[in-house]
Amino acid sequence: MNSVRFHIILMIFSLFGLPVHISGSGHDIPEANDIIREVIKRAESYSSYVDEYEANVYVRGTSHVLKRNILSFYAPDIFFIDKKNDQNILEAIVNVRYKAPNTFFQEIKAISGTIKNIQDVQSRAMRFLNMNIYNPTSFNDEVLMPISSKTSGYYRFSYLSSKDTLGMKIYTIKIDPKINSQRLISGTISVVSGSWIISNIDIKGKWEFTDYRVCTDFKIFDDEFSLPGQTNLFFKMKLLGNEVEDHYVSKIEYTAINKYKDESNHSYDLTNYFNVRLDSLPVLKDSAFWNENRPIPLTASEEEIYRNNRKQIKLLEDTLSFKEKSWNLTKEIISSKEFDFAGADFHYSGLINPLKLAYTKLDGFVYWQQLKLYHAFESGQTLSFDPGIGFVFKRDEIFYKFPFSWLYQPRNMGQFSLSFENGNNSYSSKVIDEINNELKNSVFKFDDLNLEYYKHYYLSLRNSNELFNGFLLSLGINYDLYTPVRSGNNPESNPEILNGLVDEDYKSFTPVIGLIYTPKQYYRFAGNRKNYAGSVFPTFSVEYARGIPGVLGSISDHERIEADVLQRISLGLLYSFRYYVGGGVFTNTKTTYFADFVKFSKRNFPQSWNEQMGGVFYLLDSKWYNASNAYAQAHLMYESPFILSRFMKGISREILLERIYLGQLYLPALPCYTEIGYSVGNYVISAGIFVGFEKGRYNGLGFKLEFEIGR
Repeated sequence: MNSVRFHIILMIFSLFGLPVHISGSGHDIPEANDIIREVIKRAESYSSYVDEYEANVYVRGTSHVLKRNILSFYAPDIFFIDKKNDQNILEAIVNVRYKAPNTFFQEIKAISGTIKNIQDVQSRAMRFLNMNIYNPTSFNDEVLMPISSKTSGYYRFSYLSSKDTLGMKIYTIKIDPKINSQRLISGTISVVSGSWIISNIDIKGKWEFTDYRVCTDFKIFDDEFSLPGQTNLFFKMKLLGNEVEDHYVSKIEYTAINKYKDESNHSYDLTNYFNVRLDSLPVLKDSAFWNENRPIPLTASEEEIYRNNRKQIKLLEDTLSFKEKSWNLTKEIISSKEFDFAGADFHYSGLINPLKLAYTKLDGFVYWQQLKLYHAFESGQTLSFDPGIGFVFKRDEIFYKFPFSWLYQPRNMGQFSLSFENGNNSYSSKVIDEINNELKNSVFKFDDLNLEYYKHYYLSLRNSNELFNGFLLSLGINYDLYTPVRSGNNPESNPEILNGLVDEDYKSFTPVIGLIYTPKQYYRFAGNRKNYAGSVFPTFSVEYARGIPGVLGSISDHERIEADVLQRISLGLLYSFRYYVGGGVFTNTKTTYFADFVKFSKRNFPQSWNEQMGGVFYLLDSKWYNASNAYAQAHLMYESPFILSRFMKGISREILLERIYLGQLYLPALPCYTEIGYSVGNYVISAGIFVGFEKGRYNGLGFKLEFEIGR
């Protein structure tokens, strides 16, 4: 009876979220939330206890293909499916240098085995083997960890058990996410009573296409306390009828540990926080070396894999860079391919690659091909050639670009670029004036005319340099050619506008000067190359172009001025707000010109999910981008992993990020155009739905779908 009464009281306390202390066998068992609160109190100091360390990490991994079909032979390397063997093994010794708060530099010292895809170690294994459990985020800042006041609200905690070890009481706490999301984990953590140090974790979650589980024992004594000791890592991937299981085990030997020191000197140089990858790897097949340096003996099944795959070990030895030296068209016709070509890195998207297909309401399906030839010199200088070609099915048009760049002053971001491209079909300022007048009077609409009068081709030369940190100066020249599209014109549609406007080519020679400034810009150096790393302040830019007649047949005499400001404002660990405001105008127009703005233009090649926002309206007809001599636009975007996905239990775990959009546009002939939208994305695909309004009235609904794999 007393037992029943006790459990009823316990249920009532738990229902109202009141702390429950259970006494049994003379020991008090605290409630789980009380334990977590004690851990969180100390988490901030524990997370910064070690400022940096250096360690040698032994990693061994085995891969087992449980199910495969024909699709596995065409899968890109990012799926980590071996195309030949069902069982593989890999061993590596990695030198790791950690710098607080959450950055790791890794260098592979020795490697052997039959797994040929080194990305499996670099992209997956090391991501999960390196962690600071007390940080609010981990795994490259992509997962919210539960031991933080900023993140604990996303989790539920419950008491499981306790045990006595070496005179210490260790509690095991179960953690469950309140929302089913890739950003959150589940599992257990073990906490040492009194010091409230985490001694062990057993957590699981999902990353990209794979379910993972991480089991780590942490050091709890001396200078190594709070650092990982031994880790077991499990991956399981199920994709299109293929199933693969991977198991990694690692052991860490720390060679140097520096405790945190408060340094008041502030610098915008984040070079020490840069994670470097190597292209060339030392392959060692000497069994004596591995017998001496292998801290965890091989199992019988692992020895069997080695015996069965000796030929693959020799192949691994011969392929030091883990990149193909040649390209087999029949083998790689579907998936993307990366290999060495004349001492440079060469990447091709694949001739029939379904991942290069996108869809929007306006353009229908878009399919494009990409090449990239990239060569880096020891000085930090780089040469890059990145051509692309795409076909827009609904508009029955081919678009192409041939950009070349030379980074000749890597420390000052000095770069010369040259690009030849074709753009949207356009029409001259004479037609623009008529359109603006007629549209204001509501006499006709775009659909009443065939307005594709000129094909547009242009050559662009640019040279940019950083004058001081965050301030870039760009000087260049644009040369544009507009050729009339005589076939398909229909003079009977509106002869008073079309008459005499499509009989000659137009050429424009336009010098350009541009300024970009971001106050207090953070940066880092990769060797001698400087790369920007963000700022809490907005980025301001302005561009001025002047058409000069008489040069290379140019008849243009006009000015173009465009300016914008954009900023990303962090609202928390995974929340942000972005805004973009810009405008442009053609002025001093003494001759015929074409209203081709730079910061307000139709993008014919699909953009990555993470491309900089601004300048694009997803439902705006492409004709509008060239129909005005002035514009003003504003874009707002709110970003979070938990907007609507929390209500979509069936698919919430597949969603990595959600976004809400609001865009507003002003053109003289279209004074009020609004778009609102919602999109979701993950590592595989991004999809969005958008609604357009003209002068507050519903104007249309559209969808956008793009693959993100291989971006």
